[in-house]
This record gives sequence, structure tokens and C-alpha cells, in this order.
Amino acid sequence: MPVEPKTIYLEADEEITSVIDKLRKTEFKDVVLIIPKEASLLQSVVNLKLIKRQAENLGKTVSLVTQDKVGRNLADKVGLATAAKLGQEFSQPNEEKENKPEGSTEPSQKNHKDESPIEDTNEVVFKKNPTEETVSSDDLVVSEDEDTEAEAMWHKKELEEKTPKNLMPKFPKKKLFLIGVPIVLIILIAGFVFLPRAKATIYVQAEKKPVSIDFSGEKDAKVDTEKDIIPSQVIESTKESSKKYAATGKKNVGTKATGTLRISNASGDTIAWVAGTRFAPTSNSSLIYRATSAITAPDGAFTPVAVEADQPGDQYNGFGSNQAFTLVSGSLGSSVTITCQTGMTGGTNKEVTFVSQTDINNAKSELSKEALGDATTDFNKKAENLKVIDDSKKEEIVSASASPALNGEAAEFTMTVKATVKALAYNMNDISALIKADVEKEYGFSKQVVDNGSNNVEVSISSSDLATAKISGTAKTNAYVANKLNESQIKDELKGTSSTKATNYLKGLEGVEDVKLQFWPSFIKYFPRIKNNIYIKIEISDNSNN
Repeated sequence: MPVEPKTIYLEADEEITSVIDKLRKTEFKDVVLIIPKEASLLQSVVNLKLIKRQAENLGKTVSLVTQDKVGRNLADKVGLATAAKLGQEFSQPNEEKENKPEGSTEPSQKNHKDESPIEDTNEVVFKKNPTEETVSSDDLVVSEDEDTEAEAMWHKKELEEKTPKNLMPKFPKKKLFLIGVPIVLIILIAGFVFLPRAKATIYVQAEKKPVSIDFSGEKDAKVDTEKDIIPSQVIESTKESSKKYAATGKKNVGTKATGTLRISNASGDTIAWVAGTRFAPTSNSSLIYRATSAITAPDGAFTPVAVEADQPGDQYNGFGSNQAFTLVSGSLGSSVTITCQTGMTGGTNKEVTFVSQTDINNAKSELSKEALGDATTDFNKKAENLKVIDDSKKEEIVSASASPALNGEAAEFTMTVKATVKALAYNMNDISALIKADVEKEYGFSKQVVDNGSNNVEVSISSSDLATAKISGTAKTNAYVANKLNESQIKDELKGTSSTKATNYLKGLEGVEDVKLQFWPSFIKYFPRIKNNIYIKIEISDNSNN
């Protein structure tokens, strides 16, 4: 069963390198190229010859299907089978014309006067210049130069496909000039109109006016310029510090020695002593023993008394029979004697380290400073934009604890201290708001307020209560006022005027002593025509009442 040929559709602008590449990649031996009318590929005999030769080198048979009559004619002369439509029978190439004997004669003019190099068709075909359409037999042979040129074109095309193309569009210089010049002119004109700025600093003769207001502050209040009330704030910072310390306390936790004393009573009366009565050997009064129960020693009898050492330790052991003992407090008299009956035994030594009160006191003292320092640092950050009332400031150690606690057996312990710093504060911006409102209310209607004094206020606090967050005080400053100047009207007068004219106008205003003008750009010595680009600043002259 015959194998159907491979059909490859080409674009109108498909290049020869792309076509050859497709021929190389296909595995089919028979290939049909579908080419659009007037495709660039059909306009060159070299392209068609190259396709034919590459097909032969690859062992493939290539046929063309195209409605381009001139292209079919050229392909036919090159030796490629062609058809107008897919499915039609392919015409046989006329390669034998190239090998026609020299003596052969061409058909008479008469026989061919009605023939056309283009086969009959109902389609409209635009005939090209005869010199362009006529293909001589020599043109059908690919010369060595053409071969070399075609191969060079092929390799050049491969290199171009691997090289990134410059996608930046090219602008015609003339067109760019025609567009750019008007734009630059528009920008320059707009810049001349809208960009210039000018500032006029007017120095006036001002009068100093003392200002004093009594204010109060309350927590969560709003600034009230009518009642002169500002919000007060409680600034508080609590920090906890924890650190390990070595325990230094030492104590003996060994066992206590025990034994029996014998009381001989010849006093004529019964002796009664309470439990815990202390006894000591007459040879070493520092060793104390205590009666473990109440003692009743009748007259004329020998009474045994069980005792225990006051402290642990093997130094309480010993003291054989008949070792004399005495009362630690009180006097026995000559008729009462106390001796050791069985000796003291069982006392042992075992020293351990424990958390002493001295350890806790030293650790608390050191750690309290650290905790208070951290709390103060944090407090200052919170209050950096506020005015702190120093009289209300309070620093305290909220808690201090040791783990293990006092007398706990341990080689080291952890001390934890919590410290708090808090105080009342207020915002100077709130005080300034009260000053501004007071000065404006007092002088703003009839005078020009040159400086309301809000940046140089002196505040004195008469009372403060940290518990209720209430404060009261007085704010004092000096304001400077001058003759009223209408800044909006001044700007209207200055629009478009020169430096000289503007100076004369401003110095002619009542109360004005001097003027300083600034322009941007500096080479433009005229005020802008746009009102918003003119800035007015009024300052106190050196000759004012200070």
C-alpha cells in the first residue's frame, strides 16, 4: 500500500532556511510543500534550485502546490513537480529542455503565437516584466558561486536565528525633531509660568504683649481653649529583673546527742522544772542540753532526767558517769547535785549550704537598681514628647522573691525583683494651643500677630495628684503684635511685579521697616503670576520693643 506524502504548509514570508530545516526534520520520503500565492520563496530561482538539490541530497521527492502561476512555471523549469490545488495531478517537470541538442529548432512563431508561459486559468494574474519572467536554461543551473552564496546564506541565517534581535523601533530623526521641538517649547513656556516661586519676608515694628493663663489638666480630657483645660497623662513603666546568685549560708543538720542526767535532791523540798530546762557540764558551759519533758524531783530521792543536745554535732557526745552538770539559769544550792548517768551519744555533723537573709538582702539591693534602671529607661522613652511633672514621679519596688526561699538548702538561688516608675505628664503642644487661642482672641482681630509666643512658654505646676491624675498650673510668655497686614491682598499686588516695584510697594505699607525678597530660579527677578506661588513671611524687626 503506497505511503501518503507528507504535506507541509508554508507561510507567505517563509524563508529558504526554514523550508530546508523542515525537509531535514521530516522522516517522509515524499513531501508536498503548500505555498501561498506570491510567496517570497517563489520569487527566486536560487531558492527553488536549493530546495531541489537539498531534497536530492536527503533522498526525498519534493512537489509544490501553489496558485502562483509564475512560481509554478519557475518550479517546473527547475525540475520540481507542481500542481495548482492539493489533490490535482502533478505536472511533470521540463528538465529535458535544458539538455535539448544545439541543432534542434524552436517551434514556429505561428504555432506559439497564442500560447502563454502561464497555463490557462480563470484567475486574474498580474504579468510581470518579461525580462523578469523569462528564465534561460543557464539560470536553471546552480553555479559554484551560487552554491557558495546559498550555503553562506544558510549559515548566516542560522547564526541570525541564534543571535537575539534588536527589537527597539527606529524613529525617524526628522519626525522626532518635528515632534520634540514643540514639546520642548511647551515645557519651557509651562515652566516659565508655573515653576517660578517668590518669597517676601516683611520686617515690621512689633509690640511685646505679656500673656499669662491659668490652666488645669484632667485624665482623658480634651483641649478646651475656652476653659483652659488640657489632658493630663499617667506615664508608667514596670520592669522585672531576674538573676541567679550563690547561696552563702552554712548550717549543721546532723543528729543531736541524747543522754540521761541524775538529780540528787536533799533540799527538804520537791523540785519541779519545766520541759526544756537547760543544763550544761561544769567543764564546758557552751554545750547546752535540754530536758525533753517536765521534771519532778522529790526530796531525798535520785531522779533520772532525759536530755537532748541543743544543737547537732558530735562535740555533744561523751561525758561519762558522775560528770557534774549544772543549771544554765539559776542556782542549785549545795543540797542538790546533778550528774551524768549514762553519757551522751548519737551526736553527728552534717554541714549544708542554705539561702540566708544576708544573701537575699544583698541580691535584692543589687537587682532593685537594675530593675529600676530598666523601668526608668522605658519610662523616658514613653515620655520623650511630654513634659513630666517631677514632683509627681514615684519609683518603687513592687515585689521581690527568692527561689528557693529563705533558709532553703541550695548552692544558688534565683532572685526576682519587679520595679515601677510612674509620674504625671502633659503635652507642651496642648499648652501652646491654649496660648495661641488666647493671643488670637485678644489681639487677632485688630492686630497682626507676628509671634504668639507659643514656642517660648514657661510653665509652673502648682499642684498634681498622681492618684486622680489632676494637675493645675500657670503658663506665661510674650506675644508680639503689629499693624494688621492683609496677606491675600499683598499677594494680589505682587503678582507679576518686578523686584524694585515690589520692594517699594511693601515698604510703603504701614509699620513695615524692611523687606527681603527671594526668587527661584534666582535669575528671574519678577514675582510669579500665580498667586499660590507667592509666599509671605512676617517677622519682627530689630527695632521692635524687646
